[in-house]
Amino acid sequence: MKRNTAIRFDTKSALSDDCLCVGPSTGLRKRKRRLGWRQFTALAVTLSLSACTTFDGDEENQVPLGRVGFVKGFIGGIAADEPGAVLIGRDVLSAGGSAADAAVAVYFAMSVTLPSAASLGGGGMCLIRDHETQAVEVLDFRARPPSSSRPAGLRPVAVPGNPRGFFALHAKYGRLKWGELLRPAENLARFGTQVSKALAADLRIAGRLLGNDPKMWGALKGNDNRLVREGGFLDQLELAATLGRIRSRGGGDFYSGPFARQFAQAVTDSGGALNYNDLRAFVPKWGRPITVPFIRSTNLYFPAGTGDAGLIAAEMMAMLNVDDAYEDADGGERAHLLAETA
Repeated sequence: MKRNTAIRFDTKSALSDDCLCVGPSTGLRKRKRRLGWRQFTALAVTLSLSACTTFDGDEENQVPLGRVGFVKGFIGGIAADEPGAVLIGRDVLSAGGSAADAAVAVYFAMSVTLPSAASLGGGGMCLIRDHETQAVEVLDFRARPPSSSRPAGLRPVAVPGNPRGFFALHAKYGRLKWGELLRPAENLARFGTQVSKALAADLRIAGRLLGNDPKMWGALKGNDNRLVREGGFLDQLELAATLGRIRSRGGGDFYSGPFARQFAQAVTDSGGALNYNDLRAFVPKWGRPITVPFIRSTNLYFPAGTGDAGLIAAEMMAMLNVDDAYEDADGGERAHLLAETA
């Protein structure tokens, strides 16, 4: 079963960046068949925020960039499967962060509060529009299969793309400091957070399978030796340490050096096959999307290189536009045309 987590920011400013991130990520729902190391579409982030700010009053009363309250007035609307991550994303926008900043902060927060949908072991793809150049491009950091053969008896494990992918997104489009965007997630993992309804539901589904993994069970059980339930308190000290390294050393630390070697070995010890050289060689890819002219001088953009999905979606929209069929149709006819085209 797949869940799409959507975070949307809408603003009225002409100076805005748009960023849509969709990514397969390791999920508990997939563990219903096989625990761990499988990817599913888990994270969709649509962001748009104001890039200009006006102030009233004296200069000495201005809030500095990077602090909540820097942006005055409407900053946008946010929706996601996990409320704690939403509040963190809201604060990033209020502090003057860009769409990329908000995407980074929300993702890493959800790696703590809803790891079943946004874990460090997943990957994704972002569609980004630069408000200054009007250029639209795609950042592909999907989890990739290992290049080397695996020893007999070990499960193949995809090379994670999220840490280095979001680092690349921030490097090009971020405004706030990388470390400040990860600090809220690190604090949530270190000092603990309440379990949301969404995470509790995932844990119930995968509870029996999680019991077969002592380390996973130990990280997710409460004081009564049962899986934590909604409203329960959950701290994740090992995850906090990992996020602290990524915060202080950047996304690349996850892919090379002693930590990456330990990570690859831990995967092997758990019955998976992940080679250190595959981790070190992982690089996000920038590219151009598929562009489809649509109604009312609107262009639609679809990520290329996603197998058939992006191409089929683009073909559907192009078919709807033949002879202005979709634009000339009323509401009922449009629904019929869309179903017929699909």
